[in-house]
Amino acid sequence: MITLSACNSDVVFSKKSEIVNASWSYNNPVSFTFNVSDTIQTYDLVLNIEHDVEFSNQNFYTQFTTSYPDGTEIKDVVSMELSSKYGQWLGDCNSQICDVDILLKGSTRFKQLGDHKISIAQHTRDAVLERISSLEFNLIKADK
Repeated sequence: MITLSACNSDVVFSKKSEIVNASWSYNNPVSFTFNVSDTIQTYDLVLNIEHDVEFSNQNFYTQFTTSYPDGTEIKDVVSMELSSKYGQWLGDCNSQICDVDILLKGSTRFKQLGDHKISIAQHTRDAVLERISSLEFNLIKADK
């Protein structure tokens, strides 16, 4: 888990996508497109999830797809852990909403220059995942 700062100059890309009515369906993956101009730099890929404190699960699964400039795609199923095994919410919470940063990949190098796309689809047993209000993808320069 890492914490981001709004003034962090190491953030290369940041974009937030709101989930309409906090109801995330299979049919609505969230996508982020960013440009890579340095193949030597390492990056941390961090996803911030905003969810309702009434969210019913400790975690949920996503299908995480990375699309490269040459058309190659890599898909992974990733568990988004929102609470500890004891049921305590991770991240910052108030009486209604929690924000949690999840490290998707750390110290990653991109081998291709150009536009890359990250798509995240909810991958649960439910056709609609309720109480997830937004996803924010951050590409951050990692320490060398």
